[in-house]
Amino acid sequence: MLPANPIQAAAIAQAGAGYTLYKYSLNDKVECQTLYRHAEWPTTKIAKYFNRPTPSIQTILKQNLPIIHAPTAPRGRPALKFTEEQINYMIAHATALQENKRKTLVQIAQECGYRGNEKTLRKAFAAFGYGRQIARKKYTLTAVYRAERLAFALAHAH
Repeated sequence: MLPANPIQAAAIAQAGAGYTLYKYSLNDKVECQTLYRHAEWPTTKIAKYFNRPTPSIQTILKQNLPIIHAPTAPRGRPALKFTEEQINYMIAHATALQENKRKTLVQIAQECGYRGNEKTLRKAFAAFGYGRQIARKKYTLTAVYRAERLAFALAHAH
């Protein structure tokens, strides 16, 4: 069976009867280039893997094929998401009583019937504008400190 392309037909006739025309699918070509570029296989090893001659593998490697990446499965556990309604309910519970303001976010979530990590809850609460911070200690201003501050201010007034 001679190919329809006259150049290929001439090449086959010149090579002789033992010549076989190899056809590669796009997936084979991409796999060949992936083994060469990423797995760093030599051309002889790729030729043995495909059971094809080395020169045909070298021809494939010279071709400029699109880079196709294998799809990767998502890694890790899926992220825990809270709905807007759930977060609003937990914020309302956290701000309802003064004693609730002293509880951790995990305790508030458990009381509302939800589970979540401290960091996840903190991010969810922060996304809705609810943050917690420790109030800075306000030192008392004694009469001695007040007199020193007044003397300093009067000495440096313009």
